[in-house]
Amino acid sequence: GYGAEELVGTRSEFVLPPEQRGRWARSLAAAAQGPQRFEHDLICKDGRRVSVAVSRRPVFDADGAFQGSVALVSNITEERRASLLLQEVAQATASHTGEEFFRTAVRFLARALGFKLVLVTECVDFPTTRLRTLASWREDRPAEIGDYDLAGTPCEETVKSGKAYCCPNGVESRFSAERGSGFDGYVGVPFFDAAGERVIGHMALFDDKPIDEGMAE
Repeated sequence: GYGAEELVGTRSEFVLPPEQRGRWARSLAAAAQGPQRFEHDLICKDGRRVSVAVSRRPVFDADGAFQGSVALVSNITEERRASLLLQEVAQATASHTGEEFFRTAVRFLARALGFKLVLVTECVDFPTTRLRTLASWREDRPAEIGDYDLAGTPCEETVKSGKAYCCPNGVESRFSAERGSGFDGYVGVPFFDAAGERVIGHMALFDDKPIDEGMAE
């Protein structure tokens, strides 16, 4: 959020979280020793905290005297968030197996990501025309969905393509089976058999608001 004129010629401390300033100072002191790669947090102008990856290289003059360093700073906030979420999912489901695992996973993901509906399915037939819901969570409680036809749903895009699919908005208008559902955004991720060749089910996440296309990556 800061403009170049607000940063050029200033010390970096004011954009650093207090608890990380010492580590930043130590990395600066060691800058002449060679290239560095590390992760850090920064404070935005509006107070938000973002995670960044820093790649820094020392700069020397013709006589070999250290002059300073140049750094490439990349925003990795979403990558860090995704990594932490996966760790939390693993911890939340570690003690569960079978159907209980799926029930725990959909509940946790719905709450952690803020989706209105999260469900896990298995294919009823091959080629697939119907899906059976193994576990589902809608808002703050388990949802009873059961079997449903694949045609006319965004799930059809996920299952038939065998790839993660995201419809960032317009689910109700694009898919006939979703008319009147109140859903706007969708993300689906396919599940494969042990050989990795055939789609045997999927996880679907629905929301009543538009969602980021990057969710499917």
